[in-house]
Formats: sequence, structure tokens, C-alpha cells
Amino acid sequence: VNVKLDMSNQYIGNLLRTDLLTSYASFLREVFRDCQWPEQAIDIPIRIEDPIYGTRRPSFLHFASPAVIIVFEFYLPVMFTVGVLLQEKMAGILERSMVAGLTALEMVLAHSLIQFMVLLVQTGAMLFVMYQVFDSPFIGDFYWTTGLLLLQGLCGMCYGFLVSIIADTMYTASFLGMGSFFPLCLTSGMVWPQEGMHPVLRSVGWLLPLSLSTESIRSLTARGWGI
Repeated sequence: VNVKLDMSNQYIGNLLRTDLLTSYASFLREVFRDCQWPEQAIDIPIRIEDPIYGTRRPSFLHFASPAVIIVFEFYLPVMFTVGVLLQEKMAGILERSMVAGLTALEMVLAHSLIQFMVLLVQTGAMLFVMYQVFDSPFIGDFYWTTGLLLLQGLCGMCYGFLVSIIADTMYTASFLGMGSFFPLCLTSGMVWPQEGMHPVLRSVGWLLPLSLSTESIRSLTARGWGI
């Protein structure tokens, strides 16, 4: 039997090749059993045991779910913070507040408190959807995972403050936000693992804010590691 696979889709092609080989081995084992021949004759000298982490039939959704939740945890606070601060900045509310006696520290603390409350709701909703609705693997510690997600949200909030300071209009903020969104997503390990990237890109990717947190969430939820 000659099989020609379409390897333009590497993930599906490898799954089909694995299924074909596994099915053929099962068929031969049944033939040997019916003929009362020793089944060990068709076994290769390498036995694949149960995996240390994960399952024998991994899912791409389970691989990508840590990066997806990290990306949302980072960029949703960015959008909320930029939207609120730029509206106040363009409407002149910030200047009037400064004239009324508010200091920059007080304004930052007030916005941070409100954004952190939104971040708590956002984190709880994402944890429920990702690990209850989509049934992604979660075998680690809940509190360490939640704490890391909240820290990632605070990182996104700080990035939102930076964009709000640099940008004067919504157009500039949109360019800054979307211009950094795709490079961070593509180098965070969501689409392609860090180990398979070009050495130059991999050396830069570990310095970005989503890369190490993505691998940490994957280690906490899928491998059950601790801090």
C-alpha cells in the first residue's frame, strides 16, 4: 500500500501518519492472535510508555490554551487602560484634575484600582471559560496560576499607561497596540514553540513579556509544576 500524504499541513499530516501506523500495527496484532502466532514478533524493540506530562493523543487546543489566556490577560488591560486614559486626556479631564489639586500619583493609583477590579473579573471569567468550558488540562496549583495571571494583567496595565503617555490620539494608540500585538503573539509560543524558532528570533523572544509567562502557565497547568 503506497500512501501519499499532504504535508502542507504538518500537524494534520503527522496525525494521519501516526493513525495509519497505529491502525496497521493493531491489524497485524489481531492477525497474529487469530493465527496463534506470537504477537511479540511484530513489536519493535522500542516501547513507548505513557507520557510523563499530557496524554498519548495531545490536542493543539491544549497546547495553545496557555498562550491564548496569557495574550488576553495582557492585552485586555492594555485596551481598557488606553481607552479610559486617552478619553480623559483628549477631553481635557486630566488637565482639569491636575489644576484642581490631584497629583499624578493619585491619578495613577485611582486608575490602577479601577483597572485591577476589572482585571479580577476578567481573570475569573477566562479561567472558567478556558478550563471549564473548553476543558483544557489543569493539574497545577490554582493560586499560583491565578497570581501569575494577575501579574501578567498588571504588566499589561503598565503597558497601557505607557501607550497612553506616548499617544495623543486613538489612531496612534491603535497603531502602537496592534503593531506590538502580532509580534508578541507570534513569538510567545502560541503558534509555534520557542524551541523550533530561528536562533536569532528565539534569543529575542525570551525577552518579550509574553514568552516566559506562557511557558510558566503551561508548566503550572499542564505539568503540575510549582514555583
